[in-house]
Amino acid sequence: MRVHRRRLPHVDASGAPVFVTWCLDGSLPAGRVFQREHLTSGEAFATWDRLLEENRAGARFLAQPEIADLVVAKLREFEDSGLCGVDSFVVMPNHVHVLWTPTGSLAELMRRVKGSTAVAANRILGRAGQKSCRRSISIDW
Repeated sequence: MRVHRRRLPHVDASGAPVFVTWCLDGSLPAGRVFQREHLTSGEAFATWDRLLEENRAGARFLAQPEIADLVVAKLREFEDSGLCGVDSFVVMPNHVHVLWTPTGSLAELMRRVKGSTAVAANRILGRAGQKSCRRSISIDW
């Protein structure tokens, strides 16, 4: 198991269920810092999730059914191809929550799902060069 930190802990444990949230770029207030020494991972997640729910200023492309459907299709495609087991997920207007079990590297799975959905969504939206949020949070389940 590999653990690394940015603002929040990230756990990379192949074969173990993990709860992950990722968001659209601009969905969190710029410069928002999570004081690790003052928050448990659960408190940090709750704060992060509340900020995403309350933010109306950032991108909300996932509220469009065509965009949300492509995220769902990609999650199912990755499960069908054996990259992960998907236990549960929800697509929100500006972020995605998923409980899954990666069969390989979580970091690689995240790179693939965020990259492929961003490319497909940008094609639908007629945009180029935009990306999903670099930030994500994973909680060992």
